[in-house]
Amino acid sequence: MRVNTQADVPRNLHEYGKIILDLTTDSVVDYRSEDHGRRDLKSHRGNYIECHNPQGLFDPTALILGLLQGDLVNALHQGAMLVVFCSKNETIEYHFSGESDSNSKHNTYSFLPDFPRIDNRQGEILKAEKGKSEIYNLMRKYSAGAKYHVTFSLPQTYIDGKPKLEKNYFPLMFSHDDEVVSFCILDGKSGIFFFPDIEDKGAFLKEFFLQAAPELLPALFPDEAKGKWLEDKRYSMPNQERLETERKEIVAGFEAKLNEKDAEIEQNSQDFSFLKDLLTGTDKVLVEAVIKFLHWLGFDSAIDADTLESESGVLEEDIQIETEKGLIIIEVKGIGGTSTDSECGQIGKVRFRRAKQRGTFDVFPLYIVNHQRHLPAAVRKNPPFNANQISDAENDDRGLLTTWQLFNLFALVERGIITNEAGRECFYQKGYIDFIPKTKKLLGVPKEHFRNNTVVILDLKDEPRVKAGDQLIVACEDEVKQVKVLSVQFDDQEVLESAAGEVGLMLDTPVSKGSVSYV
Repeated sequence: MRVNTQADVPRNLHEYGKIILDLTTDSVVDYRSEDHGRRDLKSHRGNYIECHNPQGLFDPTALILGLLQGDLVNALHQGAMLVVFCSKNETIEYHFSGESDSNSKHNTYSFLPDFPRIDNRQGEILKAEKGKSEIYNLMRKYSAGAKYHVTFSLPQTYIDGKPKLEKNYFPLMFSHDDEVVSFCILDGKSGIFFFPDIEDKGAFLKEFFLQAAPELLPALFPDEAKGKWLEDKRYSMPNQERLETERKEIVAGFEAKLNEKDAEIEQNSQDFSFLKDLLTGTDKVLVEAVIKFLHWLGFDSAIDADTLESESGVLEEDIQIETEKGLIIIEVKGIGGTSTDSECGQIGKVRFRRAKQRGTFDVFPLYIVNHQRHLPAAVRKNPPFNANQISDAENDDRGLLTTWQLFNLFALVERGIITNEAGRECFYQKGYIDFIPKTKKLLGVPKEHFRNNTVVILDLKDEPRVKAGDQLIVACEDEVKQVKVLSVQFDDQEVLESAAGEVGLMLDTPVSKGSVSYV
């Protein structure tokens, strides 16, 4: 089988100033006979490379690199940089046929005439040479994830009977047992760099050419190296050292404060993690989250009912709250959908057992659900109870509530819209509970919205009256927020306060259609 190298090498390679050889690539392509013809022959004669069984893979790398030796030596002689990412060293024999038959051996590193001894050895633990120059910093930065496939024995000379590396050879990285796995050869105007198999070669080369190489071979990087020597401390400006020290102190102080604030944020997240659990939890996690919320609200006596003695096999409540008005019993559920009638009503059956035990009817049953818990809370169906379930709860003196409402109640209390005490009072309600303060009076639902929902039209009675500066409570589904009245219009005229009839209110915050307003 006749083959050719299919090499695409620049004819003017000897004129290049920066050359990169990546020997670590090992891509394989399928053989196609039409790709291996000799179309450049001007006669019927020529030499060919032949492959014979049992050879199943043709690797032209060593041959191509050997043929490049002359161009590479010329380029380096004129002043160039050669970067090599090293693979294992292989010796391959090639068979030529045509005008004459011959065999030729080439090894991977035959592209240079003089080369240190090289041994195939693989590893992943690399250590960078100690030093403060950019090349050593770069090697340290990219040592993680790098691999080596060969080790080198660099040439030495003896001075006063002691071995020393030849002056142009500089080790860059070592294996775990201190064998050289990366080095460079520098002669002032040219440089050859042998690097290991670095993981992110693109990022490495970018930093190498921008930072390290100009420092080592300034003649090849006139623009990058221009004025580089001025960065040496001996040429520093007056006060430079003091100012840099002060800057470091500022950075250190800032980082300390930043770390302190990060710690506060983390602690705050832990302290109030129960709020997220209200929206995602189920079973024990959800019960514990609800109890923590109740304690925050001021129900200090809220306890997990599982800690109390109960009749074996009988469904009981999850939480008990002993209050001055009586006993609040709560069933808590976290579910993927919405509640069935039996789930909503089960807590009512528990009430009669508790009333009998207490000898009084001061028991307030409440069902709290984290419904559709796999969906974002803001897009869930709210309220998640149908009309019959709400009506049955009202008739049976039971309360219905969602954990999304509890989550929003936290914000209402924090913003001062409702007090902890007023929030606690709502837990005695029956039917579908809302957290609108009882001191607020109903205005109704706007009949029209304008200006991106910041202007609303309501049909108001003579009382209650609304004036500019009033804070309204606006409830939409399970979300409650506070908005400010900027101005009031009646009969197309701006007035001090509303009167009975159609009134326009300009608000500082948009409100959703269907929202119920209170003042």
